[in-house]
Amino acid sequence: MMESRSEVFQMEHQPFGKLTRVLIIDGGGVRGIILGVILEFLESQLQKLDGEDARVADYFDVIAGPSRGLKRIGRCSMPNEEGRFLVLFLGTGSTQVRKYDAKKASKWSILRWLKNRITNPLLDLVSRTIQDINKNYDSIIVGALHSSGNFLRIQVLDENLVGVTKKNLKNLVKVGEELLKKPISRFDFRTGEYGPSSDQGTNEEALIRLAAILSKEKRLRTSGFR
Repeated sequence: MMESRSEVFQMEHQPFGKLTRVLIIDGGGVRGIILGVILEFLESQLQKLDGEDARVADYFDVIAGPSRGLKRIGRCSMPNEEGRFLVLFLGTGSTQVRKYDAKKASKWSILRWLKNRITNPLLDLVSRTIQDINKNYDSIIVGALHSSGNFLRIQVLDENLVGVTKKNLKNLVKVGEELLKKPISRFDFRTGEYGPSSDQGTNEEALIRLAAILSKEKRLRTSGFR
């Protein structure tokens, strides 16, 4: 099967020796197993290129959570106009949205905002706001830095992937493996959401290309190339 001609992580478009490599990890708990599957695949591709001692952590300049990682990108100034960011964003953060009636909420006391039956409305709103800011910020800042072709976000959205049971842990591994086969997601500014892009190939294909770029960049740095 021929690989789709994706704009993401193309070897010929890279300013090698001038890349700032960023790995952003969002979410954790048992769903972190899913991210482990993704990183294990990336590392296996690096090992094919550079040997069994290759480790993912040695190929990135910045490894951080979403808030710090995205702010770091925003603050960074490139050494020259030819420099570019290369960003892999892996997330299992919650995207569940609880809806509240505005008329009823306008009459709530402070205590009701903190505790409404089994929910915490104030925390829900703050969490949702942070998610929306991060979701929009990563696309805007990476696009502004002319690095949209070097940005891949792999996000799992299933709210039911919780619980430390043997069955669920096995399922988390399966979810990670299936996520590799799914189409690359791109941000749609019209809807404010990420969605699959049928003409950009799969996450697995993008990670294989990413491994090739990371390998070449690391070899150049190791050889003292500037």
